[in-house]
Order: sequence, then structure tokens, then C-alpha cells
Amino acid sequence: MFNTRVGLCIVLAASIRGARVKIADDVNIEKDSSANQVDIAEHRPAMAKVAEEAMQQKKTKFENAMASPYHTALLIIDVQDCFLPGGNLGVTGADEIIPKINEMRTAGDDKLWKTVALSQDYHPAHHISFASSHPDGKMINFAEPELLMCVDPDGQKMKDIMDANKKTSIDEDIASCCPNYAIQGASDPANRLARTNGRYDAARANIHHACNVCKNKKHCKAGGQVLWPDHCVQGTEQVGFSADLTRKEDTDIVVRKGTNIDVDSYSAFANNTNAVKTDLHDILQGRKPITTAANHAAALPEALSTAGQKLSTKIKTVLVTGIAEEVCVQFTAIHAKMGVGRENYQVILVKDAAKGLSDAGERKAETDLEKMGVIVVTTQDVLDLANKRR
Repeated sequence: MFNTRVGLCIVLAASIRGARVKIADDVNIEKDSSANQVDIAEHRPAMAKVAEEAMQQKKTKFENAMASPYHTALLIIDVQDCFLPGGNLGVTGADEIIPKINEMRTAGDDKLWKTVALSQDYHPAHHISFASSHPDGKMINFAEPELLMCVDPDGQKMKDIMDANKKTSIDEDIASCCPNYAIQGASDPANRLARTNGRYDAARANIHHACNVCKNKKHCKAGGQVLWPDHCVQGTEQVGFSADLTRKEDTDIVVRKGTNIDVDSYSAFANNTNAVKTDLHDILQGRKPITTAANHAAALPEALSTAGQKLSTKIKTVLVTGIAEEVCVQFTAIHAKMGVGRENYQVILVKDAAKGLSDAGERKAETDLEKMGVIVVTTQDVLDLANKRR
């Protein structure tokens, strides 16, 4: 970040070059711009050396993480028509990452990774993340998200719900969230619930749903839900993967997320409450068979094929690409890095093969992920490594 005081001094120095400036000890110092330039020139080689060493360390770390194609997977997050220009939630420039992903696959499939997995946002109609499900909801407002109350996945009440439904783990059938205004007995001065056209009636009638359970707030956790246009809806053409995206339909893993009408899911590994995990982690660890989808999974809500084999070696490194960089891509990288279940991954973000909602959002995501230890590289870095391993 630009230091205001330092910046002001630079401006003043430039404007009064050659003048005499009085400092605290009353000593007059001649500001000599040429001397400053000489001083910078003297330090430039040392600065360049530090930068070069840092780049080499990053390159070595990247190459070490990519040591074995059998333990590496390429993740392609939500490269679907709904997120491309012209889609329901089209991201400007998102189509430009497709050739980069395809080029990486041409160079890297089998050589740098043996496994490729795609996530697919796959919402039912009237999903809780849609602004249309919330009267007066503020669209794509990160500063003022919709307040939701979700049943605490670690609380005793969730254990009771699991017992009542004869569940041994939390799944999409019992995980739930509810907008604060729709909870039984909640204050609703703007009369929002009445304007939802019965959207939450079934939830309010279900004694195990957040719309009932969260009357007692000790059983629940509050969270903000950014509201989006209706997008990636099951049974619509736009829910499918881009036809321009290289796919190997028989072997590419496909996992779906956001299928619970009352819980959103940004990450390819788990929903936003962390209560329900997708199958991705267990597939990458060889515990479940791969799931695939044909015909780019477009139009009809087809079932995923589970005829695939289990992976014979556990994945240790994931390269993350896709849409949107500061939302689903970042959440996927965070889950992979921080740990899913009993394992975590070496995580590599291919930054120019990911597209965000804004340039600022992309930069912040990359900075935040690097601070967590995620390796941030470019498509060219990946291609160079593939060429090196010929």
C-alpha cells in the first residue's frame, strides 16, 4: 500500500529540487536528486538479487509440489455457461481462461497430472442464494449480505436431528439455513416473508429445519449470504460446462455443489457451513469411485455416473483454476489448504487461468492465498514445467 507521508515527501522533493529544507535539528540539507539516483543505483543489484532468489525459491517449491503426476490433480472450478459472458451470472472475460486451461491440459495431462476434476454449480430453482428468493434483497452486495441462521453442525441439536432421521453423518437432507426474517416467531417489520410466495412454508413446517430450530439461537450459527441473480439452475441449458472446454467425459471427475435449496456451496469440497462435504475429497483420496458426466452435463438434470474406478494413488497436490477467482476458486483453495477431513493438500493457484468478478477481487484473493502458503503461478509456468519434463 502506498505510504501517504512518504509519497508527500517525494512530491515535495521533486517540486523543490535544489532548494534547502529545514529539519528538526535545524540543520540545512541540500536535496540533491542526482545523489538520490546514485544511491538507488548502488542498491539496485542487491535488490535484484533478492528478487531473483525469491523467484527461484518459488519455482523450486512449485516444481517440488508437482513432483509426481500420480499424486497431482487439476481442478477446474465452475467453467459453466452460466458464468461465462452472456450467462445468468456472466463474468466479464471468463471465456478467456478456457484456451489457457485447454492448453494446460494438452501439455500437462498424464505428464504433470493423471487426474482432472471439474466442479459444477448445480442449484435447484428458488435457491437460497438467489436474490429472487428474498424480497428487498441486495444483489451482489458483499458489504451487506443477507443474514442467515444455520443449524450448528457441531451442536447437540444437529446430533438430535441426525438421530431422528437415522443418519450417521450430516448430509444435504438435514443441513439447513433460514433467512432471519423467515424464522418462526422472528420480527419481520418489512413483511418480507409474506412476499416470498410461500418459498419458506415447507421449511417452517419442518421441526428439524433451521426455520424452526433457530427460534432458539443457541442451536444455530449466523452467517452472511451474498445474493446473486438466479444462475446455474438444474434443467437449464446454462448449467452445463462450456462446449469449448476440453473434457474427457469418461475419466474426468465431476462433482456437483449447491444442490441443497437452503445451503449455498462455494467450495468444491464442502458447503458454506462446512457441514456437508462433497465427494471430491474422498474421490481424490481413493475412498470413493470417480463420478463422471456426459454431454457437458447440460439441459437435463442427469445423474452422475459412478461406474468409474477408484484412484489407485492418493492426490497430494491440486492446481486450482476456474470461476470466480475471489469466490468459488478461493474457497476451494482454502478448503484444500486448510484440510478436508483428515488430509490437506499442496495447493497451486494458476492465476491467469482463473477469472474473478473484479481486478481488485482477483488481486486480494491471490494475496490472501499466498499468505496461507498457496503457491501462485501462471499458465506459462505450468507449460514451462511440462516442456522441461519431456
